[in-house]
Amino acid sequence: MKVAKLKEQKKEIKQKDILVQDEYSIKKILITLGIVLLVFVAFYFITMLVIKPSTSSKEKYDYPVEFNFDLITINHLLDRKESEYYVLASKSDSKVNYNEIYNNYLSKYKTEEDSFKIYKVDLSDSFNNNYIGETNITDNLSELKINEDVLFKIKDGKIEQYFVGSSNILATLSEL
Repeated sequence: MKVAKLKEQKKEIKQKDILVQDEYSIKKILITLGIVLLVFVAFYFITMLVIKPSTSSKEKYDYPVEFNFDLITINHLLDRKESEYYVLASKSDSKVNYNEIYNNYLSKYKTEEDSFKIYKVDLSDSFNNNYIGETNITDNLSELKINEDVLFKIKDGKIEQYFVGSSNILATLSEL
């Protein structure tokens, strides 16, 4: 009888140990989850303090959006909707910048009644880097290369005329 009682007591002790271990495991999991949650909340508030939104979302977009449809990339040189137009390709970041002079001539030309549409290409734009190199003017855009200012006259999707160099461009623009 004593042996049976001892076995029963051992069983009860093992069951209590299992219950205590389960309670300890659950406490451990809950404490870990609480700590992780506190860390996330702390990082959230620290981030909000550091970033501090300067303006409300309504004030952020209080200015009108403008598009410049006259500025194109070289890969669109030949695919404009007009049958005849000019394209001025020039660098905006060169040491000698003729863009202001070009713009004066172009603004005068645009006021004329029978003027053609004029598009501009900024050769300093990274989208046009593939077309910078030893000058090779061709209707095949994959072979087209430019290393200085060029004025193109495009007719029916082909380069009809082109003028290379600022002096040739200025002379052509003054005659338009």
